[in-house]
Amino acid sequence: MILVVSALNTEVDYIKKHCILKESFGKKPFTFFNCSFNNVDFLVAKSGLGKVRSASFVQYAIDNINDIKLVVNFGSAGAVSEEAKIGDTYFCIKAVEYDFFTTRNFKPEFEIELKDDIKNILKKLDIKIGVVVSATQNVDSIEKKKMLFNKYGATVGDWEASAIVQVCKLNKVNSYIFKAVTDLGNENILNDYKINYKSVLENSGLKVLKFIEMLKKKSW
Repeated sequence: MILVVSALNTEVDYIKKHCILKESFGKKPFTFFNCSFNNVDFLVAKSGLGKVRSASFVQYAIDNINDIKLVVNFGSAGAVSEEAKIGDTYFCIKAVEYDFFTTRNFKPEFEIELKDDIKNILKKLDIKIGVVVSATQNVDSIEKKKMLFNKYGATVGDWEASAIVQVCKLNKVNSYIFKAVTDLGNENILNDYKINYKSVLENSGLKVLKFIEMLKKKSW
């Protein structure tokens, strides 16, 4: 079973919009929707915003739903690198928790394997490849963007991806991260998001659904 998880109802809605909806189950805050896209079935749900809520949700889902083989995180993100433009969709091959600090020998960086068949699907769908950095804060200044790019090679920034990947790795469940660029990661993030999120999430959500369709029909 594939589970698509997004932080916000808005993001979930742009997945559900293109699908045939079947029954829902679970109780708030963990409600799951059975969806079908071109005869490919999967689950979609909202985790809530931030690392704590997304990690709690993913662990709950893995513990309570049988046979989850893949968790797909879809959501909006801010651009960090100069190459990332509003409207781009990224498949993230690394997730970094950049606001985690400890004296222990632990680096919260989590890689996602990019196999050739996945790379071919991404190319067909015009989905780019990048690195996402996560923290309980916005990327909202040129100085922060430069720091994140120079230190981590970051492409985009969000609030959830590193937590989702980390929980999946602890449970030996595969995870894929898709981020849609809705702002340029500067002082205008709120205005950029308000202007762009509808068209960007509409387009990127459909690409993620087509990815799931092509992936599942090919190898599941």
